[in-house]
Amino acid sequence: MRGLADRVVLVTGGTSGIGRACVLRLVAEGCRVVFSGRDEERARETIEDAGRERASFVRTDVRVVADCKAAVAEVVRRHGRLDVLVNNAGVWLEKPVLDTSEADYDWCMDTCLKGRFLHDEGGAARDDPAAGRRDREHRQRLRRSRRARAAVYSAAKAGLIMALVRWPSTTAGRNPHSQRLSGRRRDSHAASGSGRLGGPD
Repeated sequence: MRGLADRVVLVTGGTSGIGRACVLRLVAEGCRVVFSGRDEERARETIEDAGRERASFVRTDVRVVADCKAAVAEVVRRHGRLDVLVNNAGVWLEKPVLDTSEADYDWCMDTCLKGRFLHDEGGAARDDPAAGRRDREHRQRLRRSRRARAAVYSAAKAGLIMALVRWPSTTAGRNPHSQRLSGRRRDSHAASGSGRLGGPD
């Protein structure tokens, strides 16, 4: 983390755990840190430990589009720019797949994946005149890149791979169909010269 002094940083999920540790370390390195979360009591404790002159809080639910955009805008309002985004917010869901409800799925996916995408999108979309040359060039590459245009599709397919390959492999003893699917997928992956899932044809 050396060399970050005076950078303006947004840390999502900064009220506890890894996020809180990031806030404290970044402040110690001389950054101006805005951190987000939903627990205002924990936020006050983090500010007390980090120091009010370098750390501040913005209440954000990363599952909500308007909140994510507002958080990025608030950082820029307070400090004039956003240099670094630490997309830390996440939740842990440990539950058998067959017992996982739609609400469970949405809660986990919206927090861990959708929230990160919305913050990335909000940060990259800002045409900040205070941004450095390297940052502006990075944003231009994002707009031109064909791969970047398929970011949402790629995330969806990665989730599909996990659902159709990893999950059947852990439930093969319970479901003969999943065992057949899991074995075929692994063999196909090994046979494909491109390293992509699917048959060699």
